Amino acid sequence: MKTPIILYAVSTLRRSGPTQQLLNITKHLDRNKFQPQILTLSPEPKDSMITAFQDLDIPVKSLGLSRLMSFVQGKNCFKNTIQEISPVMLHTQGIRADGLALQLIDKLPIVTTARNDPYADYPTKFGKVRGKLMARSHVRTLRRLPNIVGCGSSISEELKKYDILSQVITNGVDTDEFSPVTSTQERSFLRETLGLSLSSTIFVTVGSLIPRKDPLLIIDAFCRAKLENSVLVILGKGSLEQACREASQKVSPPLNIRFLGQVSDVRPWLCCADALISAAWSEGLPNSVLEGMSCGLPVILSDIPPHREIIQETSPKVGNLFPPGNSQALAMALKSFSLDQENSLLPRQLILQRFSAKAMANTYQSLYEKILKLRKD
Repeated sequence: MKTPIILYAVSTLRRSGPTQQLLNITKHLDRNKFQPQILTLSPEPKDSMITAFQDLDIPVKSLGLSRLMSFVQGKNCFKNTIQEISPVMLHTQGIRADGLALQLIDKLPIVTTARNDPYADYPTKFGKVRGKLMARSHVRTLRRLPNIVGCGSSISEELKKYDILSQVITNGVDTDEFSPVTSTQERSFLRETLGLSLSSTIFVTVGSLIPRKDPLLIIDAFCRAKLENSVLVILGKGSLEQACREASQKVSPPLNIRFLGQVSDVRPWLCCADALISAAWSEGLPNSVLEGMSCGLPVILSDIPPHREIIQETSPKVGNLFPPGNSQALAMALKSFSLDQENSLLPRQLILQRFSAKAMANTYQSLYEKILKLRKD
């Protein structure tokens, strides 16, 4: 008997937090019960994660449509491909896939994962006018879709403001992939390999260099703190990269700030670091924070609902919160940071208990089974 197909529809498999979460779900799905398959709407970009899915024997099919052609041919291409694949359920994420799913509400069970607050995210990413129009469109779509999942409690609470009810399935991290080093020797070897001093305190930040993530604040705070023998490692690229480089060079004497761009494997850098920083103004439930904690890192985070959710679900001992946009407060947090050997294993232990990818995938699978049973009855 053929294994039922769960079809996951997304714009592309561009390297990003949502794509990593999709990989986490499909990797840990019980293949005896469901066969995951991916449908992308547009051609894959250079920074695609498609090979990670293919390595897991997860079929990937693309409609190969540009954004313009999606408006012209998207509905028919999408509908015809769904009929060809014949899945038992469609799972979408993202404004384009969510919108195309509307035409299938009466024909196929649909699950939709909401990974952001559209009105907080889109205007900063696409500009105020276009962003607000996109947010309005996406909110209207989400109101009409039948099974909305918020990737964290804070996102589900935000969606309520727009009369969108959702259940919570928190993001998870692959704790096998993101695991800490097992010895001081391994840590020393990694630091030497990456050109990092064995004696330095290493702060790392991971994410796009865009206004919503506020990397300029992190650089400013690091400069204000004037820490001795410390390094700030910045992993990511984006529209603010040049401004960040310029800001880092204005300080005299120059501080040790390293720009690495977008790297395909962040684990070595996380395992070398002493703490992870995020100054974001809004998030879903951030992968980088969960991955850092899974590698054993304490965290220094802006005080926004998703970050508070992580601290509250784990323990105040795993990190500190500072007011978003407050460079002086972050500088003070950096100055007061000290390695807590007694609780060095706590971040990892709490991630294993609260935010594992396996637990997340199991919860999604239970949701699929529940929806299919109700439809059958």
